[in-house]
Amino acid sequence: MMQLMRSKFAPWILGTFVCLISFVFIFYGVFNPQSAGGGGNAGEVNGEGVSIAEYNRALSQRMEYFRSIMGKIDEDQLEAFGIRESVFQEIARSKVILQHARDEGLGAGSAELRDKILQYEPFKKDGRFDKVQYRQVLRQNGLSPARFEDMIAKESAEQSMRKFIVSLAVVKPSDVEIELRQSQEKAKLKYVFVDTETLRKNLGEGKPVSELNQQLDQLEKQILPALASGRDAIAVNAAKMAGASLKTSDWLTGQSETLPGVGSIRSLQKDLWSMALDPKQGGSAKRYSVGSGTLFAVRVAVQGYDSSKVSAADRTAAYKKVSGTKQSQIFGSIVQGWVKSAKIETNKDLIRPAKLR
Repeated sequence: MMQLMRSKFAPWILGTFVCLISFVFIFYGVFNPQSAGGGGNAGEVNGEGVSIAEYNRALSQRMEYFRSIMGKIDEDQLEAFGIRESVFQEIARSKVILQHARDEGLGAGSAELRDKILQYEPFKKDGRFDKVQYRQVLRQNGLSPARFEDMIAKESAEQSMRKFIVSLAVVKPSDVEIELRQSQEKAKLKYVFVDTETLRKNLGEGKPVSELNQQLDQLEKQILPALASGRDAIAVNAAKMAGASLKTSDWLTGQSETLPGVGSIRSLQKDLWSMALDPKQGGSAKRYSVGSGTLFAVRVAVQGYDSSKVSAADRTAAYKKVSGTKQSQIFGSIVQGWVKSAKIETNKDLIRPAKLR
Protein backbone atom coordinates (compact mmCIF):
# COMPACT_ATOMS: atom_id res chain seq x y z
CA MET A 1 0.00 0.00 0.00
CA MET A 2 2.75 2.45 0.93
CA GLN A 3 4.65 1.50 -2.23
CA LEU A 4 1.58 2.37 -4.27
CA MET A 5 1.27 5.71 -2.49
CA ARG A 6 4.96 6.49 -3.01
CA SER A 7 4.67 5.87 -6.71
CA LYS A 8 1.51 7.95 -6.94
CA PHE A 9 2.65 11.02 -4.95
CA ALA A 10 5.85 12.98 -4.68
CA PRO A 11 7.65 12.50 -1.31
CA TRP A 12 6.93 16.06 -0.09
CA ILE A 13 3.23 15.57 -0.75
CA LEU A 14 3.22 12.11 0.78
CA GLY A 15 4.79 13.37 4.01
CA THR A 16 1.86 15.62 4.83
CA PHE A 17 -0.66 12.96 3.98
CA VAL A 18 1.08 10.22 5.95
CA CYS A 19 0.79 12.33 9.12
CA LEU A 20 -2.92 12.63 8.50
CA ILE A 21 -3.38 8.95 7.69
CA SER A 22 -1.35 7.98 10.76
CA PHE A 23 -3.77 9.94 12.92
CA VAL A 24 -6.66 8.17 11.21
CA PHE A 25 -5.18 4.70 11.72
CA ILE A 26 -4.50 5.36 15.39
CA PHE A 27 -7.73 7.05 16.36
CA TYR A 28 -10.21 6.09 13.66
CA GLY A 29 -13.33 4.69 15.27
CA VAL A 30 -12.78 6.45 18.60
CA PHE A 31 -16.12 8.21 18.49
CA ASN A 32 -17.94 5.38 16.79
CA PRO A 33 -16.42 2.14 18.05
CA GLN A 34 -19.23 -0.03 16.78
CA SER A 35 -18.47 0.97 13.22
CA ALA A 36 -14.88 -0.23 13.59
CA GLY A 37 -15.80 -3.85 13.97
CA GLY A 38 -13.33 -6.35 15.32
CA GLY A 39 -15.58 -8.10 17.81
CA GLY A 40 -15.71 -6.58 21.27
CA ASN A 41 -13.75 -3.95 23.11
CA ALA A 42 -10.18 -3.61 24.28
CA GLY A 43 -11.52 -1.46 27.10
CA GLU A 44 -13.63 1.55 27.98
CA VAL A 45 -13.00 5.21 28.77
CA ASN A 46 -15.79 6.88 30.72
CA GLY A 47 -18.16 4.23 29.44
CA GLU A 48 -17.12 4.72 25.81
CA GLY A 49 -15.72 1.61 24.18
CA VAL A 50 -12.28 1.25 22.63
CA SER A 51 -12.82 -1.36 19.93
CA ILE A 52 -10.36 -4.18 19.48
CA ALA A 53 -10.02 -3.12 15.85
CA GLU A 54 -8.87 0.41 16.67
CA TYR A 55 -6.62 -0.88 19.43
CA ASN A 56 -5.02 -3.43 17.07
CA ARG A 57 -4.36 -0.72 14.50
CA ALA A 58 -2.52 1.39 17.05
CA LEU A 59 -0.64 -1.65 18.40
CA SER A 60 0.39 -2.63 14.89
CA GLN A 61 1.83 0.82 14.29
CA ARG A 62 3.77 0.73 17.55
CA MET A 63 5.16 -2.71 16.76
CA GLU A 64 6.27 -1.54 13.32
CA TYR A 65 8.13 1.28 15.03
CA PHE A 66 9.92 -1.11 17.39
CA ARG A 67 10.71 -3.50 14.52
CA SER A 68 12.34 -0.64 12.63
CA ILE A 69 14.66 -0.17 15.63
CA MET A 70 15.10 -3.70 16.99
CA GLY A 71 14.49 -5.77 13.87
CA LYS A 72 12.21 -8.18 15.72
CA ILE A 73 9.87 -8.10 18.69
CA ASP A 74 8.26 -11.11 20.34
CA GLU A 75 5.43 -11.64 22.82
CA ASP A 76 7.77 -11.62 25.83
CA GLN A 77 9.15 -8.22 24.81
CA LEU A 78 5.63 -6.87 24.26
CA GLU A 79 4.79 -7.85 27.82
CA ALA A 80 8.12 -6.88 29.39
CA PHE A 81 8.06 -3.37 27.90
CA GLY A 82 4.36 -2.88 28.63
CA ILE A 83 3.73 -2.01 24.98
CA ARG A 84 0.14 -3.23 24.94
CA GLU A 85 -0.71 -1.21 28.02
CA SER A 86 1.04 1.97 26.84
CA VAL A 87 -0.74 1.82 23.47
CA PHE A 88 -4.09 1.57 25.21
CA GLN A 89 -3.22 4.44 27.56
CA GLU A 90 -2.37 6.67 24.59
CA ILE A 91 -5.71 5.86 22.97
CA ALA A 92 -7.47 6.53 26.27
CA ARG A 93 -5.68 9.87 26.66
CA SER A 94 -6.79 11.01 23.21
CA LYS A 95 -10.30 9.78 23.84
CA VAL A 96 -10.51 11.79 27.08
CA ILE A 97 -9.36 14.94 25.26
CA LEU A 98 -11.92 14.37 22.51
CA GLN A 99 -14.68 13.73 25.03
CA HIS A 100 -14.00 17.07 26.74
CA ALA A 101 -13.83 18.81 23.37
CA ARG A 102 -17.18 17.32 22.41
CA ASP A 103 -18.71 18.35 25.75
CA GLU A 104 -17.53 21.93 25.17
CA GLY A 105 -18.83 21.98 21.61
CA LEU A 106 -15.36 22.62 20.21
CA GLY A 107 -14.43 21.86 16.63
CA ALA A 108 -14.87 23.15 13.11
CA GLY A 109 -18.18 23.55 11.34
CA SER A 110 -19.08 21.54 8.24
CA ALA A 111 -18.04 24.34 5.86
CA GLU A 112 -14.64 24.72 7.56
CA LEU A 113 -14.04 20.96 7.48
CA ARG A 114 -14.99 20.85 3.80
CA ASP A 115 -12.49 23.62 3.03
CA LYS A 116 -9.78 21.78 5.01
CA ILE A 117 -10.27 18.55 3.05
CA LEU A 118 -10.27 20.46 -0.26
CA GLN A 119 -6.80 21.83 0.58
CA TYR A 120 -5.06 18.44 1.06
CA GLU A 121 -2.55 18.06 -1.76
CA PRO A 122 -2.96 14.26 -2.17
CA PHE A 123 -6.59 14.85 -3.18
CA LYS A 124 -5.74 17.35 -5.91
CA LYS A 125 -5.28 16.86 -9.63
CA ASP A 126 -3.80 19.63 -11.74
CA GLY A 127 -3.88 21.86 -8.68
CA ARG A 128 -7.58 21.36 -7.92
CA PHE A 129 -9.50 18.99 -5.67
CA ASP A 130 -10.54 15.89 -7.60
CA LYS A 131 -13.37 13.79 -6.19
CA VAL A 132 -12.31 10.64 -8.04
CA GLN A 133 -8.77 10.90 -6.72
CA TYR A 134 -10.11 11.65 -3.24
CA ARG A 135 -12.08 8.41 -3.16
CA GLN A 136 -9.23 6.44 -4.73
CA VAL A 137 -6.67 7.57 -2.16
CA LEU A 138 -9.04 6.79 0.70
CA ARG A 139 -9.87 3.39 -0.77
CA GLN A 140 -6.15 2.56 -1.02
CA ASN A 141 -5.97 3.20 2.72
CA GLY A 142 -9.08 1.22 3.62
CA LEU A 143 -11.22 4.24 4.40
CA SER A 144 -14.63 5.40 3.25
CA PRO A 145 -15.26 9.14 2.76
CA ALA A 146 -17.76 9.14 5.64
CA ARG A 147 -15.29 7.58 8.06
CA PHE A 148 -12.43 9.79 6.92
CA GLU A 149 -14.50 12.98 7.19
CA ASP A 150 -15.70 11.92 10.63
CA MET A 151 -12.08 11.54 11.72
CA ILE A 152 -11.16 14.97 10.34
CA ALA A 153 -13.98 16.41 12.44
CA LYS A 154 -12.67 14.69 15.57
CA GLU A 155 -9.11 15.80 14.83
CA SER A 156 -10.38 19.38 14.51
CA ALA A 157 -12.16 19.07 17.86
CA GLU A 158 -8.98 17.88 19.57
CA GLN A 159 -6.95 20.69 18.01
CA SER A 160 -9.53 23.24 19.15
CA MET A 161 -9.36 21.90 22.70
CA ARG A 162 -5.57 22.04 22.63
CA LYS A 163 -5.64 25.65 21.39
CA PHE A 164 -8.11 26.60 24.10
CA ILE A 165 -6.00 25.04 26.86
CA VAL A 166 -2.67 26.53 25.73
CA SER A 167 -4.32 29.96 25.47
CA LEU A 168 -4.47 29.85 29.27
CA ALA A 169 -0.67 30.05 29.47
CA VAL A 170 0.45 33.53 30.56
CA VAL A 171 3.98 34.78 29.88
CA LYS A 172 5.11 37.65 32.11
CA PRO A 173 7.96 40.04 31.23
CA SER A 174 9.90 38.64 34.20
CA ASP A 175 9.65 35.14 32.66
CA VAL A 176 11.26 36.41 29.46
CA GLU A 177 13.96 38.21 31.44
CA ILE A 178 14.84 35.03 33.35
CA GLU A 179 15.05 33.09 30.09
CA LEU A 180 17.32 35.72 28.55
CA ARG A 181 19.58 35.78 31.59
CA GLN A 182 19.87 31.99 31.68
CA SER A 183 20.62 31.77 27.98
CA GLN A 184 23.08 34.67 27.75
CA GLU A 185 24.95 34.78 31.06
CA LYS A 186 28.00 32.54 30.64
CA ALA A 187 30.62 30.98 32.87
CA LYS A 188 33.51 28.55 32.74
CA LEU A 189 34.05 25.80 35.30
CA LYS A 190 37.36 24.42 36.45
CA TYR A 191 36.71 20.92 37.70
CA VAL A 192 37.88 17.43 38.62
CA PHE A 193 35.57 14.47 38.07
CA VAL A 194 36.43 11.30 39.97
CA ASP A 195 34.82 8.22 38.47
CA THR A 196 33.71 5.84 41.24
CA GLU A 197 34.71 2.65 39.41
CA THR A 198 38.14 4.02 38.52
CA LEU A 199 38.75 5.01 42.13
CA ARG A 200 37.54 1.61 43.31
CA LYS A 201 40.01 -0.16 40.99
CA ASN A 202 42.84 2.09 42.16
CA LEU A 203 42.08 1.20 45.77
CA GLY A 204 41.99 -2.50 44.93
CA GLU A 205 39.12 -4.95 44.54
CA GLY A 206 37.13 -5.89 47.60
CA LYS A 207 37.69 -2.66 49.51
CA PRO A 208 34.66 -1.64 51.64
CA VAL A 209 32.53 1.36 50.70
CA SER A 210 33.67 3.13 53.85
CA GLU A 211 37.23 3.17 52.55
CA LEU A 212 36.05 4.57 49.23
CA ASN A 213 34.23 7.38 51.02
CA GLN A 214 37.29 8.09 53.15
CA GLN A 215 39.35 8.47 49.98
CA LEU A 216 36.80 10.90 48.52
CA ASP A 217 36.82 12.91 51.75
CA GLN A 218 40.60 13.09 51.57
CA LEU A 219 40.44 14.25 47.94
CA GLU A 220 37.94 16.91 48.93
CA LYS A 221 40.35 18.31 51.54
CA GLN A 222 43.05 18.60 48.89
CA ILE A 223 41.14 19.56 45.73
CA LEU A 224 38.55 22.07 46.95
CA PRO A 225 41.02 24.51 48.61
CA ALA A 226 43.30 24.21 45.57
CA LEU A 227 40.45 25.03 43.16
CA ALA A 228 39.19 27.89 45.32
CA SER A 229 42.63 29.50 45.51
CA GLY A 230 43.70 28.82 41.92
CA ARG A 231 46.58 26.47 42.92
CA ASP A 232 46.23 24.20 39.90
CA ALA A 233 49.38 22.13 40.52
CA ILE A 234 48.00 20.80 43.81
CA ALA A 235 44.63 19.99 42.19
CA VAL A 236 46.38 18.23 39.29
CA ASN A 237 48.47 16.01 41.57
CA ALA A 238 45.51 15.08 43.79
CA ALA A 239 43.38 14.29 40.76
CA LYS A 240 46.10 12.13 39.21
CA MET A 241 46.22 9.94 42.33
CA ALA A 242 42.50 9.23 41.84
CA GLY A 243 42.90 8.46 38.12
CA ALA A 244 41.33 11.81 37.18
CA SER A 245 42.45 15.11 35.68
CA LEU A 246 41.87 18.84 36.07
CA LYS A 247 39.77 20.37 33.29
CA THR A 248 38.34 23.74 32.32
CA SER A 249 35.05 23.81 30.48
CA ASP A 250 34.05 25.88 27.47
CA TRP A 251 31.54 28.64 28.08
CA LEU A 252 28.40 27.29 29.74
CA THR A 253 25.01 28.91 30.28
CA GLY A 254 22.40 28.30 32.94
CA GLN A 255 20.74 25.99 30.41
CA SER A 256 23.77 23.80 29.66
CA GLU A 257 22.88 20.22 30.46
CA THR A 258 26.15 18.33 30.08
CA LEU A 259 29.80 18.68 31.07
CA PRO A 260 32.59 16.92 29.11
CA GLY A 261 33.81 13.82 30.91
CA VAL A 262 30.99 14.07 33.44
CA GLY A 263 27.72 13.72 31.53
CA SER A 264 24.44 15.26 32.62
CA ILE A 265 24.62 18.16 35.08
CA ARG A 266 20.92 18.98 34.82
CA SER A 267 20.32 18.27 38.51
CA LEU A 268 23.20 20.62 39.45
CA GLN A 269 22.40 23.56 37.16
CA LYS A 270 20.80 25.78 39.78
CA ASP A 271 23.50 25.20 42.38
CA LEU A 272 26.39 25.51 39.91
CA TRP A 273 24.98 28.81 38.74
CA SER A 274 24.63 30.15 42.28
CA MET A 275 28.32 29.54 43.07
CA ALA A 276 30.39 32.62 43.79
CA LEU A 277 32.12 33.79 40.65
CA ASP A 278 35.90 33.95 40.34
CA PRO A 279 38.16 32.42 43.06
CA LYS A 280 40.05 35.71 43.20
CA GLN A 281 36.78 37.39 44.18
CA GLY A 282 36.26 35.03 47.10
CA GLY A 283 34.63 32.22 45.17
CA SER A 284 34.18 28.76 46.63
CA ALA A 285 34.62 25.32 45.16
CA LYS A 286 32.06 22.62 45.87
CA ARG A 287 31.73 18.85 45.85
CA TYR A 288 28.78 17.12 44.12
CA SER A 289 27.64 13.55 43.66
CA VAL A 290 26.67 13.27 40.01
CA GLY A 291 26.23 10.43 37.54
CA SER A 292 28.81 7.73 38.13
CA GLY A 293 31.13 9.69 40.33
CA THR A 294 32.05 12.82 42.29
CA LEU A 295 32.51 16.31 40.87
CA PHE A 296 34.73 19.00 42.43
CA ALA A 297 34.12 22.35 40.69
CA VAL A 298 34.48 26.12 40.85
CA ARG A 299 33.47 28.93 38.48
CA VAL A 300 36.55 30.71 37.17
CA ALA A 301 35.29 33.07 34.44
CA VAL A 302 32.01 34.85 33.84
CA GLN A 303 30.38 36.83 31.05
CA GLY A 304 27.58 38.76 32.67
CA TYR A 305 24.12 39.45 31.28
CA ASP A 306 23.53 42.96 29.90
CA SER A 307 19.85 43.60 29.11
CA SER A 308 20.76 46.72 27.11
CA LYS A 309 22.52 44.55 24.53
CA VAL A 310 19.57 42.20 24.00
CA SER A 311 18.07 42.55 20.52
CA ALA A 312 14.39 42.48 19.63
CA ALA A 313 14.99 39.15 17.89
CA ASP A 314 16.50 37.73 21.09
CA ARG A 315 13.45 38.83 23.09
CA THR A 316 11.07 37.37 20.53
CA ALA A 317 12.92 34.04 20.55
CA ALA A 318 12.95 33.99 24.37
CA TYR A 319 9.22 34.77 24.49
CA LYS A 320 8.44 31.94 22.06
CA LYS A 321 10.52 29.48 24.05
CA VAL A 322 8.95 30.43 27.40
CA SER A 323 5.48 30.43 25.85
CA GLY A 324 6.02 26.98 24.33
CA THR A 325 7.25 25.58 27.64
CA LYS A 326 4.33 27.04 29.59
CA GLN A 327 1.83 25.81 27.00
CA SER A 328 3.22 22.27 27.17
CA GLN A 329 3.16 22.34 30.95
CA ILE A 330 -0.41 23.59 31.27
CA PHE A 331 -1.70 21.24 28.58
CA GLY A 332 0.04 18.26 30.17
CA SER A 333 -1.20 19.19 33.65
CA ILE A 334 -4.84 19.61 32.63
CA VAL A 335 -4.95 16.47 30.50
CA GLN A 336 -3.21 14.49 33.23
CA GLY A 337 -5.95 15.61 35.62
CA TRP A 338 -8.64 14.55 33.16
CA VAL A 339 -7.05 11.15 32.66
CA LYS A 340 -6.60 10.66 36.41
CA SER A 341 -10.29 11.35 37.08
CA ALA A 342 -11.52 9.35 34.09
CA LYS A 343 -12.90 5.86 34.49
CA ILE A 344 -10.59 3.75 32.36
CA GLU A 345 -11.04 -0.01 32.13
CA THR A 346 -9.05 -2.48 30.05
CA ASN A 347 -9.77 -5.95 28.76
CA LYS A 348 -7.38 -7.87 31.02
CA ASP A 349 -7.34 -10.85 28.68
CA LEU A 350 -5.98 -8.63 25.92
CA ILE A 351 -3.91 -6.03 27.76
CA ARG A 352 -1.64 -7.17 30.54
CA PRO A 353 0.57 -5.01 32.80
CA ALA A 354 4.32 -5.05 32.21
CA LYS A 355 6.36 -7.76 33.92
CA LEU A 356 8.57 -6.60 36.78
CA ARG A 357 12.13 -7.59 36.11
